Amino acid sequence: MRAGQHSTMRTLLLTIVLCATALGQAACSERDQAERNLEPWDSPQAGGAKAAWQRDIKKRTRFQNDYARTR
Repeated sequence: MRAGQHSTMRTLLLTIVLCATALGQAACSERDQAERNLEPWDSPQAGGAKAAWQRDIKKRTRFQNDYARTR
């Protein structure tokens, strides 16, 4: 091997190793989603109104019940 080829191969190998290390670190640094203790009514649609959220869920459930719609 010539000196230029050796340097290029070494740079390529180093680049591959660094990319693999970066991908590994990114995958391992994922945050636990259980950290945030959000309630369903804290969504932007519900606006934090628990009673309104529960009313909307009951209404949606009623409309999904085929027996209730046919009566």
